[in-house]
Amino acid sequence: MRNVLVIALAGLLIGGCSDQSKMESACKGLAEALEIDPQSMSYNEISIVSSEISQADLESAISRRFGGKPVAPESKRYFNLIYGEGKDLPRKYWVDVDYTADGNIGKNRSNVMCTFVVVPGSQKFLASFSSGGRDYYSYGLEALFMGKKLPSSLGGLFDLK
Repeated sequence: MRNVLVIALAGLLIGGCSDQSKMESACKGLAEALEIDPQSMSYNEISIVSSEISQADLESAISRRFGGKPVAPESKRYFNLIYGEGKDLPRKYWVDVDYTADGNIGKNRSNVMCTFVVVPGSQKFLASFSSGGRDYYSYGLEALFMGKKLPSSLGGLFDLK
């Protein structure tokens, strides 16, 4: 019985790491998409921080994701249910990528921050992207990366695969 518990716990930890490594990979890929010479990039530090997200913040993130449209009634009912139960609550992840790359006047140190929202069993998506002191959401994200090759870990409307 004890071995089964250890194996199950290890599986949960590996599963979480998998999503986090996908988020890290996606954020690095987005940073590379914006660089003039992505081959010159070297990563100084990558950190991931997460916390549970409140229902109001989750609904706000989903609304922003779809250009400010209200959250669908079905989604609101689902969120009321999971927040009412108080387990497997949605989480927000901040991925901070600090890197150095060749620029117009030599090496430049920069950083980007990607914010992901994960609703267990439902959605995983890029909620915002920050670079150069600006935050991008929804259509701003689409405009920023229009015509650029997105990382393979991101799908349509910036869903995490």
